[in-house]
Amino acid sequence: MLPNLPGKIVKNLANYPALIKQSALELFERVKSSDRRIYEVYDNLTGLDRVRSLHVGVAEAEKNFTQKQVKRKECQKEVFLLEEARNRINVQMDSVRRSDESFLKLVTELHELSRQYQLARDRLTSIESDEHIAFEQFSSILRHSQAEERIQANRMRQWTVGFSLAAGLIGFGATWIRFRQLDKQTSSNHLTAASSEVAEFSTQDLITAVQLSEKKYRAVLNELVVLINNLNDSVKSINEAALKVAEFSTQDLITAVQLSEKVNFSMLLSIIVLSICMCI
Repeated sequence: MLPNLPGKIVKNLANYPALIKQSALELFERVKSSDRRIYEVYDNLTGLDRVRSLHVGVAEAEKNFTQKQVKRKECQKEVFLLEEARNRINVQMDSVRRSDESFLKLVTELHELSRQYQLARDRLTSIESDEHIAFEQFSSILRHSQAEERIQANRMRQWTVGFSLAAGLIGFGATWIRFRQLDKQTSSNHLTAASSEVAEFSTQDLITAVQLSEKKYRAVLNELVVLINNLNDSVKSINEAALKVAEFSTQDLITAVQLSEKVNFSMLLSIIVLSICMCI
């Protein structure tokens, strides 16, 4: 037989609000305890725990001093009433003859009032002494509390200045690192642009040099062609002169020799120019 699943589900759903409430309370307590621990650590670092303890001591000392003041006022009032009663009895004793029976009664009352007055005066003196001691304690604790508050305020200012300085140094460091990165990036960009410009400039110069060399080679070739044509003409002239050497006179022979020397010089010059072009 299958279990009663719907009934269990309904029961669990009915228990969900209580579970959620309990979980919320537990979570709230945990957060509260963690906040308390955080505040305790903060108070220990900043010195607020000592200031708070001194404030508690100041409150207790003030309460004690106030109580002593109330007791002193009550005792002063009692002394004042007893003194008034004594003065009143003294006035009555002055108006009553010493032989009357009421005089003895007044003397007895005066004696009792004097005794109570003396006790009240002694008690007032003790209470005033206690009040003075309580006031000294209250003043001492208050001064100590004020000094601790000043120390705590100075400590907070020091912490503030320290954190501000640390934040400023961190910001300066981040800015410096960023500036260095930008400087490196800018330098690399400049180097890339300069190298590209140098490459373009070198390529352009190379093309120009090649064009100039080509022009020079063409000019040299043209000169060589002219020299070769001249040499051909000279060779033809030499051949014609050799055929007619027997018919020429001495003067014609000298002219032929000079022409042969010119041809040899032209051939030597052409060889030198060709060698220079090859070296270039």
